[in-house]
Amino acid sequence: MFKREQAFLIVSCLLLVVLLYVFGKRSQPVMNNTKDIITNIKNAPAKIDFEKIIQRVKNRIDSLQRDSVISIESQFAAATNEEEKQNGLKDLIAQWEKMGYIQIAAYYRKQLAQVDSTKNNWEDTGNAMWAAFQVPADSVVRSFLLENAISAYQKTLLFDSTNVDAKVALSQCLVDDLNGQARTMEGVFLLREVIEQDSINVGANLLLGRLSITSGQFEKAIMRFQTIVRNDPTNAQAFCYLGETYLSMNKAQEAVTYFKKCRELVKNPNFGQQLDSLISKIIREKNVNL
Repeated sequence: MFKREQAFLIVSCLLLVVLLYVFGKRSQPVMNNTKDIITNIKNAPAKIDFEKIIQRVKNRIDSLQRDSVISIESQFAAATNEEEKQNGLKDLIAQWEKMGYIQIAAYYRKQLAQVDSTKNNWEDTGNAMWAAFQVPADSVVRSFLLENAISAYQKTLLFDSTNVDAKVALSQCLVDDLNGQARTMEGVFLLREVIEQDSINVGANLLLGRLSITSGQFEKAIMRFQTIVRNDPTNAQAFCYLGETYLSMNKAQEAVTYFKKCRELVKNPNFGQQLDSLISKIIREKNVNL
């Protein structure tokens, strides 16, 4: 199963590169209820010829990798029953993920969900599409990935409308929509419902805290992130956002304190190096006394 946590590292690294994503002002009537948001698949995924993209990638990779992909494709094309088709798609997913092309793997995950339409397969598709959306790419491709993530999470919730993880994931996609489709409030509506059911939900508090930062409601943001670290003192993301919040408030000393706590928890060396650079820059430019 493709875990959503696999995508969080991508987002955290991007956070240190661009700090926080700045949301534009958007206006959209709030949906009447969660069911409206789940079933309202009004924005069909952008239509692009993804097979042409795959072919271009196949032309660039080395011959050994290309031969492996072509071999699996041939087996998939020769499949005579549903089980063989599903196994062929799983092999294609594994091969493209192994080579690092998570966008293409996500494309095949959607095909697997279409062949074997289950809650888990659609949720995996949503997680994979959302992770692929985080990777810098052509805007049309990113739009395609995000809209497919939204669609997949909506389908997941049609199987189980109480799936909190899927609700939070769908909310994040709606909030992160870069196409100016003004769906932030739909995401907030879902998040508030999650918080009503589970006030310490990590994903919902992270996203609501992040939205509080972008709207300048720093005290509310701190409250959200502190709720997380009180219940999970190993949550590096919450500490990172606390650092960002205090930095936005021009409280460099506190920012460094929380960034350092985050640094103690992260294990990825590239992320750690970026964090070290950010801490050093704050200390140098803000004259922080250690």
